[in-house]
Amino acid sequence: MLKLWSLDGELIDTFEDHTDIVSKATFSPDGKMIASVSDNDTVILWDVEKKKLKKRINNDDREVNSINFSPESNILAIDYGYGLVTLYLLNGIFLKETQLYTTNSFLGEKFSPDGKAIAVQNQSGVLLLNADLDDLLNRACNWASAYLKTTDDESIKHLCD
Repeated sequence: MLKLWSLDGELIDTFEDHTDIVSKATFSPDGKMIASVSDNDTVILWDVEKKKLKKRINNDDREVNSINFSPESNILAIDYGYGLVTLYLLNGIFLKETQLYTTNSFLGEKFSPDGKAIAVQNQSGVLLLNADLDDLLNRACNWASAYLKTTDDESIKHLCD
């Protein structure tokens, strides 16, 4: 369970959906969510205002090294170690998973103040990754433009229009 305390030691609330001891927790910068990890490596997103579970993230029994929100509270980065960081896009409608891999284990991740990049520290140094979702979408659409113009699949033909 996760307990929220005031600075003067008063218990504010208890979130009870974890089945094991909570080992990590962090507030989103906007203060609307808490991400927590229990010893069994379950990651849970909590809605602070409604004081209830917002999303349980399936981690396939992978050990969670760290969790971190982007400055705009719209991305949650989960470092699983072994060269894997997963970014979850939190737009209130759905949760989209994107995985980033390197050949070395990560030692931590940190978003840039503007949220457009994520610096990932590994044993070889620091890797700077683009986290600007608009830029990534634009680059992906440019890359796929020829295919999208010529495909017969009407369900994706106008994906980047």
